[in-house]
Amino acid sequence: MEIIDSHFAEIRAHRSDIETRQEDDNCTIASLKEDNRKYIDGFMSAGEKVFLIKADYEQMIESIIDLYIPFSELQEEMYVR
Repeated sequence: MEIIDSHFAEIRAHRSDIETRQEDDNCTIASLKEDNRKYIDGFMSAGEKVFLIKADYEQMIESIIDLYIPFSELQEEMYVR
């Protein structure tokens, strides 16, 4: 979870991008890693695939999309509109 170490301020700055979250002055790198570990363990124990971002967020998202959406299907979506 090195990405948490190197991007902690950025992670906190985007805490409300998806949902509104309260200011959390008690959020530390250690607590964020602990929470992250609990989520990872929970999803893995349920048999879900877990992808960890180790360096480049955009590259990871693109690789996940490529894995689950065939390129031809993605092209169709882009041009149907």
